[in-house]
Amino acid sequence: FKGEIPVLNMQTDYQRPAVQSHKGASKNFVINKELTNKLNRLAKETGSTLYMVLLSAMNILLGKYTGQEDIVIGSPIAGRNHNDLTNIVGMFVNTLAMRNHPSSDKGFREFLKEVKENSLRAYDNQDIQFEELVEKLPVGRDISRNPLFDIMFVLQNTGVSEKNLDLEGLKLSLYDLENEIAKFDMTITAIEIDEEIYLNINYATTLYKESTIERLTNHFTSILEEISNNIDIKLKDINILSEKEEHQLLLEFNDTESDYPKDKTIQELFEKQVEKTPDNTAVVYEDKKLTYRELNEKANSLSKILRNKSVKPDSIVGIMVERSLEMIIGVLGILKAGGAYLPIAPDYPKERIKYMLENSGANILLTQSHLLEDISFEGQVIDLEDEEVYMKDKTNIENINKSNDLAYVIYTSGSTGKPKGVMVEHMSLNNYLNTLMEKYERKICSDDNCLSLANISFDVNVLEIFLPLIFGSKLILFNTKIALDVHKLVDTIIKEQVTFSYIPPTILKDVS
Repeated sequence: FKGEIPVLNMQTDYQRPAVQSHKGASKNFVINKELTNKLNRLAKETGSTLYMVLLSAMNILLGKYTGQEDIVIGSPIAGRNHNDLTNIVGMFVNTLAMRNHPSSDKGFREFLKEVKENSLRAYDNQDIQFEELVEKLPVGRDISRNPLFDIMFVLQNTGVSEKNLDLEGLKLSLYDLENEIAKFDMTITAIEIDEEIYLNINYATTLYKESTIERLTNHFTSILEEISNNIDIKLKDINILSEKEEHQLLLEFNDTESDYPKDKTIQELFEKQVEKTPDNTAVVYEDKKLTYRELNEKANSLSKILRNKSVKPDSIVGIMVERSLEMIIGVLGILKAGGAYLPIAPDYPKERIKYMLENSGANILLTQSHLLEDISFEGQVIDLEDEEVYMKDKTNIENINKSNDLAYVIYTSGSTGKPKGVMVEHMSLNNYLNTLMEKYERKICSDDNCLSLANISFDVNVLEIFLPLIFGSKLILFNTKIALDVHKLVDTIIKEQVTFSYIPPTILKDVS
């Protein structure tokens, strides 16, 4: 092997366990006589073998599944090159690790030739024990995988030409043995009998469902049919999908159209809910709460201040506040004024806060006065704890937004460079929220109590805020300072009779 050994990144049904369990199951399928004869003719015409043809097809299949063009597959071989071993009963089995490159722009004839050459080179070096190769691997390799490869391919040369054998009154028949142990992620075993190819896929049940393996067998068969009909076909042109699967991908899976108010902004949807349930509790934080009417009035007052400061569609206004009622008022006030809000976590490093404000072009920052220490900002600052902010006209301000205007800008973590602002329009957010409602067993309504845990700068906070407020339920803000206290979280859920919440699994695992 030259260079880094590639890891096969197959999409699995279950998360790969930290340590292999070797629990397995098997799936059988048959390549019919007509296709088997075609494959044998193909092998003969190209000076290769049936094994090489099947191995090529398996490489192509794995390439299609993973998008990788550097693949290693294992294959057992009987290490009996020495004359003094030929008469010894039993198999001295070694394992070959064969690396091939099913690049999409290659023709199958060309790729089969490469597989043939690689196979012959591997046979020439079969005396090198597999363990010798493994010992050369880096220390601390991934113990959740087998060394060198995850997929094993086997073609059995048994010398058996018929499924049923009669030996002086004794009839022998093939019998499918259920193997509940999986040494590899998958082991594909093929055997040619009665001019048909019988295949068995032994697979790790901790990784794959039976339905996934069923699809894989169909896709493998499709590849065999394609190459047997056109040996010069480009690998990228080989179609593995059935007509039904093509219909699902092109039509059914893309039939995502749903009925939602495409021309409405988030603030309009909120105001519509205010009209329906003005006296219902909209938001709760500790011992403080606001009804839908009170929340709307405070946001209206703030919005008029912002509108007077020239906030208009696509204007970006920063909001840096701790978990509080003011956080919700501020977000709605910015939207009602016509702008897009930029959420900033108060505990962010000062350099990141400065960068976000400058990079976004925000010239107004809504905050709390005690958070401004050491923050360098040359724009206008509005203290959301100042009661003067809420003394303006409390009636709804005229909506100046269209549904394709910005609703908010949220910055990435910056783990791959400088943080980048992701801009989201009202229409996109509206579509997302309504889609979530369709996925739930029932829609959120005025009887629900929705708990918000996420930091304002996390994208999940967006749906935590707006799902309750546009569908009329109660939004309960959990105190960030005690957010990691599982017992207080449980107490809050019980006290507030929470019916909806997005809780990270890391927190749930500690709840008994």
